[in-house]
Amino acid sequence: MPVRVPPQSLEPATLESVLEEIVTRDSTDYGEVPVSVETAREQLRNRLYSGEAALVFDEESATLDVVPAEHAPRERDE
Repeated sequence: MPVRVPPQSLEPATLESVLEEIVTRDSTDYGEVPVSVETAREQLRNRLYSGEAALVFDEESATLDVVPAEHAPRERDE
């Protein structure tokens, strides 16, 4: 079952490592104009903090991914 992970719950260095892994995973294509890993990571970070996207941990595959916010599970109450 996927779990939403608030980006602010991760240490900054951990979040940066996660974002870099996601943007370089499987030669992800970001459109017709190639962008640097740093730019792609910054764009992804901005989408997470703006609420446009959400970081999701899939317990079954033990992977993190970024999905559109409307497709992410709701945050668990603590």
